[in-house]
Amino acid sequence: MTNEAQRIPTLLTLDVHDLPGIDRYIERSAQVLSDMGIPATYFVPAQIFEKYATQIKNIRGPHQVACHGLFHTGEEDYRGMPRAMQRDYIERATKILSDGLGRHPGAFRTPGFRISGTTLTLLAECGYYADVSVNSGRLGVTSTYKKENGWFFAPRLPYHPDPLNPFREGSLPIWEIPVSAIVLPFTSNAAVALGWGLTKLLTAILLEECRVRPKPLVYMSHPEDLSESGPEHRRPKFDIRMLIPTERGIPFRHYLTAKGPEEFYRLNCEILKYLQCKNAVEFLTLEEYVTRHLQ
Repeated sequence: MTNEAQRIPTLLTLDVHDLPGIDRYIERSAQVLSDMGIPATYFVPAQIFEKYATQIKNIRGPHQVACHGLFHTGEEDYRGMPRAMQRDYIERATKILSDGLGRHPGAFRTPGFRISGTTLTLLAECGYYADVSVNSGRLGVTSTYKKENGWFFAPRLPYHPDPLNPFREGSLPIWEIPVSAIVLPFTSNAAVALGWGLTKLLTAILLEECRVRPKPLVYMSHPEDLSESGPEHRRPKFDIRMLIPTERGIPFRHYLTAKGPEEFYRLNCEILKYLQCKNAVEFLTLEEYVTRHLQ
């Protein structure tokens, strides 16, 4: 086996949301990553692409622009949307991005990680080669939706999903590439809540798993988390009821992640620099990973 074949594919995925200053955060994140020599996959809702087409089109190689749904609003819940509505949203989003980029976006992530077998079936029919909406090994109570416990039992390696159950291997031609997780997800919000010491430990454990098994390390963040002047995360007043799980997870997690933009920026850079120091790590876009390792 060659040294290149032994390297751990590492995928930096950035979810783009419609918040004030997102155009600046996109530009700044692309600059930071270019300076570090790290490619990323930006998951962009089609509506945001239309709104900031110039800035997003400027996200050139080595980065990739993929699809993050049509609107990324509360109604865009692919766990419960009717099939016809899902098809309409996916087809419209795909056309907007394909026309604007001059190519098919290829990879998809549902808003809020809400996914169903119907969604994956429709994505495959619409020409997508990969979806990145499953957090294998993550407990739903740590998310925005406590009942999403199918994640915990989903395959940890990339898999072809079942058309009836997105958390089970099946026959669909599309690849499901799970976000790395061990109870907690490998995301910027989790990193800020844990602090650098525990995040470094989580990263090391996930890297070791990837070294032993043929799977990628998948990290999820946001463009604003790679900007020193990102948005403020105001900390709410502590209330004991924050510890009680609700339909949208444990509210206390918002208390833990209420840090300034400098902390988000620092921790994201710490994670990326730590990974860069590992000779076994190779940063890739989703398209590069699928082409080199799954095809």
